[in-house]
Amino acid sequence: MQVHWKMTIAGVLLALLLLLAAACEDSGLFAPEGASLTISANPASVVIDLVADEESGETRVVATLVGEDSRPLSGYSVTFETDEGVLHNTSGDPDGGLRAEETSGAGEAVVYLTMSIADGNTALVTARSAAAEGEVEIDRVLDRGEFPPEAEIDATPSTEQTKGRQFTLDASDSDPRDADGIGCYSWTITTDDDGGEGAYEDEGQSLVVLPFTLQNEQTLSITLRVGENTDCTDLSPEIDTLTYDIVCDTTEPDADAGGNQTQTLPDEMDPEVTFLVDGRASSDPESGIVTYIWTCESSTPDTDGLEPGQARCSYTSAGEFTARLTVINDCGQSASDEVTLNVNDPPVNP
Repeated sequence: MQVHWKMTIAGVLLALLLLLAAACEDSGLFAPEGASLTISANPASVVIDLVADEESGETRVVATLVGEDSRPLSGYSVTFETDEGVLHNTSGDPDGGLRAEETSGAGEAVVYLTMSIADGNTALVTARSAAAEGEVEIDRVLDRGEFPPEAEIDATPSTEQTKGRQFTLDASDSDPRDADGIGCYSWTITTDDDGGEGAYEDEGQSLVVLPFTLQNEQTLSITLRVGENTDCTDLSPEIDTLTYDIVCDTTEPDADAGGNQTQTLPDEMDPEVTFLVDGRASSDPESGIVTYIWTCESSTPDTDGLEPGQARCSYTSAGEFTARLTVINDCGQSASDEVTLNVNDPPVNP
C-alpha cells in the first residue's frame, strides 16, 4: 500500500512538470529549435539635427523570428541589448524603459534606440530568443546641415605692406564645417601692376601660408577657395577675398651733404679753387636713394667722371658759398642738406 502511494505522487509530479513545460513553450519564452532571427534598423542611422539644436535622435529596431520552414513565429519572447544609447518600447520615450517584446503575427518584435550627442559613434544592438540571435550596428550621425568648407584669409600686416618687405597670406583659419577637413587651398591673385609682378595662381594641400615680397607699388585682388578633396575638385562656393596694397615708404630719406670746407685762392693769375662735395653718406634703408641733385651757389656743379652723389663746385673769388644737396628716394620722398664752402683771398706777399 505504501509503494502504491509513492508511485501516485511521482506520477502527479511528472504530470505537473509536463504541463509546466508545455505552458512555458506556449507563452513564447523560448524560440523552438531551428528558429532563426534577423535584426534591422529603420532608419539605418540615428541622426541628430544640430542645426535644430537637437541633443538626441531615434531609430526603430525590428527583430524578425522565423521557424525552420521560414514561416513567422508569433508570440515568442525577444530580448534586446545595446552597448550605446538607450533601448525603449515606446517611440519618443527613452525614459520609459525596456521589457522583453513578444513577436507579432508577422514574427516581429519592435523596440526603439535613442542615442545622444554624448554617446559613441556606433551602437551594437543584439536581439535574442533562446538560441536564435542577431545583431546590427547603428551609426550615430551629427547633422550640421549643408555647410561646405568656408575659406578665410588672414594677412600680416593686415591691409598693406611697404614694397620690398615681406607679407604673408594665411588660410589656416578656414573652417571645414561639415567636411572631414580641408584638403585643398586654391589661390588666385591679380594685380594692377603693368608688369604683372604680383600675379599668382596655384592650388594644393600644402598652400596654407604664402610669403610674398614685391618691389612695385600695386593693388592686389586676392581670392581663396577651399575644398575637402586633395585633388582640388569640388571646391566650396564659400570663398574669401581681400584687397591688399603694396605701398611706398612714407618716411623721408636722410640727406647728408658732408662737412663744411675751406680753401684759399692761389697767388697767381686767374686763381680758382674747386671743392669736391660728397653726398654719398645720405641714406634711405627702406626705399633707397635713386637721385642726387647738387646746386652750387654762384657756380655750376660739375659731375663729370664722379660717383653718384658727388659734385664739384669751383670759385675764382673769395667769399662764403652754400652747396645744397637734395636726395630723392624710390617712392618720390625727398630731403635736403647744405654745406658751407669758404673761399679765402690769396695770401699777401711781403
